[in-house]
Amino acid sequence: MGKFQDSLVTQYKKNQEIKSKQSDLKKKYNIPDENVVVVEKNNMIKFIIRTAGIIIRTAATICLLILAAAGLLTILYPEIRTPFLGVINTLTEQFFSFFP
Repeated sequence: MGKFQDSLVTQYKKNQEIKSKQSDLKKKYNIPDENVVVVEKNNMIKFIIRTAGIIIRTAATICLLILAAAGLLTILYPEIRTPFLGVINTLTEQFFSFFP
C-alpha cells in the first residue's frame, strides 16, 4: 500500500510544481487567461550571442587589466620605461607591416 501512496504523493508534487511554474510564466508574460499553457523555449541564437558577449567582455577585461598592470609598472620603475617603449614601438611596427 505504501508504494501506491508514494507514487500518488510524487505525482501530486509534480503537478503542483508544474502549476507553480505556469503561474510564474503567466505573471512574467502578463497572460490573464487560465486555460492557456505557456511553453518557454530556449533560443539557440540568443544563447550563442550571450555566450560570445560574455567571452568578449571577459577577454577585454583581462586585456585591460594586463595593460593597466604594465602601465603601473612603467610608472613605478623608471628603469624599465625605455625598454618597454622600445618593445611597444617594435610591436606597432610589426603590426602595421602585416596590414599595409
